[in-house]
Amino acid sequence: MTAFRPIRSETIRSSYIRKKKTGKNIQNFTLHSFVILVVTAIFQLKIQILLEQIQQFEKQRMEIKKERRETRRKTKNDLLTITGIRSVIIAVIMDTMSDMHCFKQPNQ
Repeated sequence: MTAFRPIRSETIRSSYIRKKKTGKNIQNFTLHSFVILVVTAIFQLKIQILLEQIQQFEKQRMEIKKERRETRRKTKNDLLTITGIRSVIIAVIMDTMSDMHCFKQPNQ
């Protein structure tokens, strides 16, 4: 007949503590993984928003550039009709004036 060895209470307690620690470790790992996933998703969303804003700004910049080109072309032709005005002076005038169309009459 086999003799049964009595189980000590310390053995049971240490086994329980090890299992409890392992469970806590898994729980902590799961929580940290979830937090990392959420933070990563937030950063991806922010980056996507910033990229869309950059694209929108670039689009607006190109539209402004196009409008400036058209305005300069129209204004340059008007200014060349004035006696003594050359390209350099036209460039200076156009840089200092915000809107050439503020003048009601061409002779102003």
